[in-house]
Amino acid sequence: MNIRKKLLVAFALLFAVHGFSQTIYTQTINNIDGSPVALSSYQGSKVLFIIAPTKLADSSMVDDIDSFKVKYGDTIKLVGILSFEDGYADSNKAAIKSIYQSRGLGNMLLTEGMHTRK
Repeated sequence: MNIRKKLLVAFALLFAVHGFSQTIYTQTINNIDGSPVALSSYQGSKVLFIIAPTKLADSSMVDDIDSFKVKYGDTIKLVGILSFEDGYADSNKAAIKSIYQSRGLGNMLLTEGMHTRK
């Protein structure tokens, strides 16, 4: 599944649960450690949701995210959705966090595992 389709799935999931009467900024999601993060803290910023790579084999995709972050800096906030269907497992939390922190992406919001397909 290409990145555009993954983004559409992510947005559809967020709105399917809460309806269109609310904005994305009224939502709270849990980070990889299970702590709630209010998306209201991103209000006024551009936010890009991606299905985040979760395996070392996907390191070229992490490189692409790093290049994107270098190019756009803090003008866009990145939210990486960890998808069970794309290989995320709770037992890999530490390794996943390490991959992103080693690339300087420690400030990217990584969500807890989510189901991204029906």
